[in-house]
Amino acid sequence: MKKIAYIVLVFILMFSLISCTNGGSMMFFNTVDYDQELIESQMEQLFKAVKHQNRDEIRQLLSKNAIKNSKNIDEDIEIFLNFVQGSTISWEYIVDGCPIIGEAREDGKLSKQLEKWYLLKTDKQSYMIYLIYSPYDEIDPENKGLCSIVILQEEDNLKLEHLTCDWVPGITVLAPSEDDSLVKIN
Repeated sequence: MKKIAYIVLVFILMFSLISCTNGGSMMFFNTVDYDQELIESQMEQLFKAVKHQNRDEIRQLLSKNAIKNSKNIDEDIEIFLNFVQGSTISWEYIVDGCPIIGEAREDGKLSKQLEKWYLLKTDKQSYMIYLIYSPYDEIDPENKGLCSIVILQEEDNLKLEHLTCDWVPGITVLAPSEDDSLVKIN
């Protein structure tokens, strides 16, 4: 009986070690794929909202805190939609792979954020979009949803290292300033 218990314990330990790897084909509990699907679902919904100029849909995607912490979310949505020139054609990952995953625990409560860059293409321009998405937040439930949407023209991506604004919840539209650095225009 002890031998069977020992064998079962070894198998449980073996599968738990396999499940912690981020590579290989034997992942037992793969949350990375699920996280990827979650953030891609948000990007797909955002893409459709931009394509149809649906302000209400964009607002519904945002977390309550993103809306609350914005000076004027409706104006930010309008600036965002006006910034995207042309008819939307497609979106894709900028870097293939899993999103950046951040988790926090506080008093037994869990918070999770996913971050990823995407490329949005129109018939006139290409844009980089950075999403921060919280699929759940037991610490502050009002963070659930898209916490941040950052957009800039693809050609301006090298200017990100000289960014002169703080990353804030809500929508951030970045454009070159007179000195050619990126600044928030909304």
